[in-house]
Amino acid sequence: MNWKNVLLTGIILILSFPAISQNRLIIAKKGMPPKYSFWPGDEIRLKLIGDSYWSTGTIEALGDGYVKLHDTKIALAEIEKIDIRSKRKSTLVSTVTAIVAIGAVGFPAVDTLNGVIVNGESVDTKSLKIGAYLAAGALTLYFLQRKNVKIGKKFKLRVGEI
Repeated sequence: MNWKNVLLTGIILILSFPAISQNRLIIAKKGMPPKYSFWPGDEIRLKLIGDSYWSTGTIEALGDGYVKLHDTKIALAEIEKIDIRSKRKSTLVSTVTAIVAIGAVGFPAVDTLNGVIVNGESVDTKSLKIGAYLAAGALTLYFLQRKNVKIGKKFKLRVGEI
């Protein structure tokens, strides 16, 4: 019986050797779980402190306090903003924005077609006003969505393992 336990323990040890952790770039609020994560091989768009343009590249490597893009090591302290549109999860706000935008076009179109073609009435301006209000609401919701994260007081940037 004892040799079976030794054999089982040996097999588990041999199978666990390939389990290697991988670094990831983590954006999170202080003391909170990661909000956004970037892995080696991911495309990232970032803005450095003092630059007026955005840099885009593929993450080649992550180390203690740096990210490597196109054979250039960039210290995490030099990064001012990171574009998170590619990492944004499907949220309630984006779903509602899409529904409202479809309603902004669809409601006036259906109401106008129904009134003019089916009932033979003239174009109703009430449905056009409702469509305009829905379009304004969709634009407002679109602009409220976060497109980039400013690294500093609220969000912290670090390299961690998983």
